[in-house]
Amino acid sequence: MAWNTSTPSAAIRFPAPPASAVLDVIRDEELQQNALEVGEYLKRELSLLQARHRLVGDVRGLGLFLGIELVRDRDTLEPAGREATQIVERMKERGILTEHGRTVSQRH
Repeated sequence: MAWNTSTPSAAIRFPAPPASAVLDVIRDEELQQNALEVGEYLKRELSLLQARHRLVGDVRGLGLFLGIELVRDRDTLEPAGREATQIVERMKERGILTEHGRTVSQRH
């Protein structure tokens, strides 16, 4: 297996037969549809959290690729970096891996 370092993601090149088998599993087990459905459920539940907690400024994404923007103030959009770090650590203690993303000054 060779590493392709010509792209920022350093994608791995897979030989055709194993890659084809992986694609077959994704299709046969309807993994894309499952990710879409689970992601929609998760996004709905996170939106409910947003309605109850002012710290959650925004919930966005598609499928299982979701983001939660944590802010100290929804008007100024002041990032809640310290709070985000605490949440990531608490989730890790519970066996849930998340990522603390970069801080952005404005929503796009």
